Amino acid sequence: MTENEKQKRPGRPMSAETKAKIGAANRGRKRPDVAARNRSPEMRAVERVISPEARARLSEQRTIHGHARNRGAGKGGSRTYYIWAAMVQRCTNPDNRDWYLYGARGIRVCDRWLESFAAFLEDMGEKPPGLSIDRVDNDGAYEPGNCRWATALEQARNKRSQGSARGNG
Repeated sequence: MTENEKQKRPGRPMSAETKAKIGAANRGRKRPDVAARNRSPEMRAVERVISPEARARLSEQRTIHGHARNRGAGKGGSRTYYIWAAMVQRCTNPDNRDWYLYGARGIRVCDRWLESFAAFLEDMGEKPPGLSIDRVDNDGAYEPGNCRWATALEQARNKRSQGSARGNG
């Protein structure tokens, strides 16, 4: 596999030099207007077909539980929903900026929570003011028996050891 093919693989970090080369190559190019293309008569004429299974899955995913991001004009999602979404992202998305601290270390989200915000809400309840999610065992998964709502002080006392900066600890 050539070096160029390695860099194109998803989930693989690019060096700063590679990013600079790509940026320089794309500088001045006009970005395609995808929205305009989708509004074109040609695209509107394409028949959209969705299977009954996919339709049912989409319907289930769109079920409103009062916490999702898009609840109407000017209304954002709840803090509990954002905490759940961020937890899922940092454990499952290699492009997330905190992936190396979570997903890359093998920290995962239990299947029940991964599949459903409603299940997370049922197990953890609403986020109490002044608290955030904490794992009791920092090397363990995000799952009902290992998570709690904790204060910043409780979380500061419950972090993995970073070792001594001087190397004698």
